[in-house]
Amino acid sequence: MEDMFSPIDLQEIFSTFPPTSRDLTPNTSQNAFVKTSWIPQYLEEKLSSSDGRLRLSELAREISLPTISISIYLHRLSPPILRGQDPDIVLSRSEEDSIIQRINEQLNRTVRSHASVARQYNLNENSLRARVAPELDTDGRFNYYMRNFRGDPADYFIKENFIETLKAFIANTMVEAHEIATPKTLSYHTEDPESEVFKELVLLVAKELQAEKEEFKGYGSVEEMDTEFPRFVPKTYLEKELNSLFDKLGSGEMVFCTVNYLKSTFDDLFRTPEEDIWDYLSSRAKDTIFLGDSIVSRAWFDNAVEECRVEVAEKGFANLANLLDPIPEDWKQRVFEVIGHKIEEFLGTDADTTGIEEIYPFFTRKDQFNQAPQRLFDATIQQAHEQWDQAPPKTSTECTINIEQIMESVANTLNLPMAIVQQVSTQELETGIKSCFRKQISELEAEADTQLAIFWRDRVLLRLRLYEQGLTTIDAEPKLQTQLKELLFTYVTKDMIPDHINKVAAKRLLRSATARKQTEKLRAGVKECSKTRNGDVSVDLQALHKLHDHFAAKLHVKAPNEADLVEGKESLIHDMIRSMNSDTDAPKLFLTLMVVLLSKRHDGLVYATGQFVPKLLKVLKKSMDNEKYERLDALKEAVKAGSLQSDAWAEMKKIAEEW
Repeated sequence: MEDMFSPIDLQEIFSTFPPTSRDLTPNTSQNAFVKTSWIPQYLEEKLSSSDGRLRLSELAREISLPTISISIYLHRLSPPILRGQDPDIVLSRSEEDSIIQRINEQLNRTVRSHASVARQYNLNENSLRARVAPELDTDGRFNYYMRNFRGDPADYFIKENFIETLKAFIANTMVEAHEIATPKTLSYHTEDPESEVFKELVLLVAKELQAEKEEFKGYGSVEEMDTEFPRFVPKTYLEKELNSLFDKLGSGEMVFCTVNYLKSTFDDLFRTPEEDIWDYLSSRAKDTIFLGDSIVSRAWFDNAVEECRVEVAEKGFANLANLLDPIPEDWKQRVFEVIGHKIEEFLGTDADTTGIEEIYPFFTRKDQFNQAPQRLFDATIQQAHEQWDQAPPKTSTECTINIEQIMESVANTLNLPMAIVQQVSTQELETGIKSCFRKQISELEAEADTQLAIFWRDRVLLRLRLYEQGLTTIDAEPKLQTQLKELLFTYVTKDMIPDHINKVAAKRLLRSATARKQTEKLRAGVKECSKTRNGDVSVDLQALHKLHDHFAAKLHVKAPNEADLVEGKESLIHDMIRSMNSDTDAPKLFLTLMVVLLSKRHDGLVYATGQFVPKLLKVLKKSMDNEKYERLDALKEAVKAGSLQSDAWAEMKKIAEEW
């Protein structure tokens, strides 16, 4: 017998008259219906009877339902199912139990994040959270702490019984640390790969333990470490360390500490009002000195004072740089001052002689220190003279002050460190030193200019005036006059002035800028006079005279008066006669005789060379008798012939002196 309704007929009936209870759902082939109330029962039986992991797609295929429908029904099962990271995988109930048991065992020893457990067992994190969390007696405070204080958004599995185990471990560690007075690290052994998170848990539980039980709070404090487990520092340890610190301060092994350092290092011991802290320190810190909010070892302080006192007495100064090494930089000046006050007490009350001057980090006797300013000026004067004396001849190098060298000189003289002398040399004093140096150089330059003026007047200007005067008074014919003028012009421009410029340079008289400038102008002017001759030697001599007078005026060379000319002439004649004693050149000796005799008979001096001897003798003839002239002429002939007898040498000198 054929079926009354075909599958298509049934589908039309189902769609036209759907059941009100929705207890039926068409299968994927659309050729049958599945009772919906049966599906959860079937799935639970399947999960319970199977092992390992199942695929959703296979479960759906077995009962001809869409995978999405099976997923929805599985989601509604109680207890919730565990899913794999692969969306197509679900765990059987036996696999769930095995994994949950292993997780439970792990959480007896450590704390784990949901994400790490899911990765370890290849599970969907949301399904893990829904399935496992309700079965564990978990503590949510750690999650709150991590989110709000560490910025960690992860969720963690934490069992209450493990927290209690951890508390017991921490409590025992704190008690042990307290009893042996030694800090202990709260390092609870764990194989958890998330050890950093575990350290956070230990820190949280330790602080919670101290908050819950007052005795643990009084034991000490928990310190968070950067890379290690938290550390518990018992108060007994702090008290031991503080006593050790006070002992070191008392013995001088430790030199200095601040109250702020004590408060920060021994925080648990000083959580009292400020005045109580000072009372406590005053009673405990024996053999120390309080400077503001710092503490200094009295043993070290007394030793420092004695060392400095002895050094000041023996050497005149003491350097505290090495002594103050143990003192922090911002406290060195204060400690230095206190040591100075103590040394003052030892040295006496006469502040000007036995007192000390404080120039950090030096102490020096005041009587020695007070000499330094004047010594700086003395050394400045000495340096100015040394530079002046050491300057090479013919130099145009300016003398330049070397303040560093001056200070070194004073430091050596007073046996003081350079640093002290540098402190003495204030800006105002340094300005005075520079002014003193310039004044000394100016005075030396003025003295050199004065000596230059005197030398030039005696050696150049006086002779020039005498030579010029001699030219105007000698009774010679015009031709000889012109020849003598030409000779004098050549001598003055080529020899006399250039030679004497070199001489004053060699004598270190060209030291001022004015002297150097004017002598160079004179040298250049003389050369120019030689090059640009007028054609009339008298005019040339006048130009030379004017040039030289300008030079003399610039250097304040005093022009010789009549008395100076007379005295100068006598002196020069005397020098020429004296030179005849040592002269072994007969022609030169006779020339000198001619010049002396002519100069005695006329104003001024005659400048001449050997070639003019015959002509000069003719000029002399006019002013002497024949006998004398004939004797001179005979001497001339003997000189010319080279037959001058020995007694004639003495005769010529006698003639020069007496005629």
